[in-house]
Amino acid sequence: MKTKLLYFLSFFILAHSAQAKTETELRAAIPAGLAPPLLIEKEGKVDGLIVDYVNALAEAMGRTASFSVVTRYRLNRYMLTGQMDVLCYTSKIWDDGVKKLDFSEVLFNKKEVIIGPAPMPKKISDLQGKKIGTMLQYVYPKLDP
Repeated sequence: MKTKLLYFLSFFILAHSAQAKTETELRAAIPAGLAPPLLIEKEGKVDGLIVDYVNALAEAMGRTASFSVVTRYRLNRYMLTGQMDVLCYTSKIWDDGVKKLDFSEVLFNKKEVIIGPAPMPKKISDLQGKKIGTMLQYVYPKLDP
């Protein structure tokens, strides 16, 4: 009987410590393919501005951060199934699960520019009929019209 009680208590303590460990970890998804300085991947390690933001958030929450670089096709599923706690550098217009997730206020705004040979058009409408390269699965609301 004492042996069974000892096993039960050992199991309970191990299970509780494993649960406590995961509750102190802030699991962050980072969209794959972000350009430096947002994401810097070297030798299997991630760094960059997104990592800095998440580390600061985790520190403010009294937690530690872990990171997974995830393709855009898997981000929603990871968030909706609880495999990740936060997703940085995203937008409501990119997300088809927007009603199922909670978005923070905008942390910063990013300017998008088009680079090409001189002279560049002065207005977006001057790009009508021109070919421009875009990123797969990226949304350009100002260019859609």
